[in-house]
Amino acid sequence: MRIQRWCLPACLLLMTTIHAAEETKVVPVYEEPYHRLVFQMNDMRVFNTSIPAGDTSHFHRHENPTLYVVLNYSLMRNQNLGEEWTSPDPDRSPPPGALLFRNYAEELQEHRVDNIGTESFQVIGVINYTAGGEGSAGIADEAKFSNQWFDAYHYRLEPGKSSTGHNHDNPVIVVQVGEGRSHVLVDGRRSAAKTVKGNWSWHEAGVGHRLLNSGETDVELVEIEVLLPSEK
Repeated sequence: MRIQRWCLPACLLLMTTIHAAEETKVVPVYEEPYHRLVFQMNDMRVFNTSIPAGDTSHFHRHENPTLYVVLNYSLMRNQNLGEEWTSPDPDRSPPPGALLFRNYAEELQEHRVDNIGTESFQVIGVINYTAGGEGSAGIADEAKFSNQWFDAYHYRLEPGKSSTGHNHDNPVIVVQVGEGRSHVLVDGRRSAAKTVKGNWSWHEAGVGHRLLNSGETDVELVEIEVLLPSEK
């Protein structure tokens, strides 16, 4: 009987210790359940983050330059590993299509986030694992966002309209920011159909293309060129 009386507290302590260890386990961002890895090729990755209202991510690690495309923002609070929760800023609400860059190579971050708002939090994140490169000649100056890792372009197209034809010296990710319908035209042929917010497509370097609004409402697209070191 004496063994049984002492067993319960010991077992509870062990379970509490295991639970605490699970809470503080830190995984790479693309292994965190709410940060779903959707594409990987050589020195780049794309992940789709969707955190419902009231949910909290696991602790995860960011360690490479990352560019985010905001799809839907909610009131979020942050907790870095070993620190207290931050107080969220209700006035900080990036609109859909906003670009947020974080240079995690300069300052690694291990944290978790908590959606205390009333809407889902959704972003597309693109990771560049290299030291960066140069933008595409002829169009780099048109970029709405530019640094040594990414050039990004915004397009708002009316129904039936398309962007001018262009190509990139590096691979690109095209993200549809809102509702609508769009395609990527390659040699006049439609490809990479997008029908809802958050649809995206990858396109290799050097392939000429245009972005087309194939729907009946305005559509907003973000094109991200991932700048990679030159092979020359």
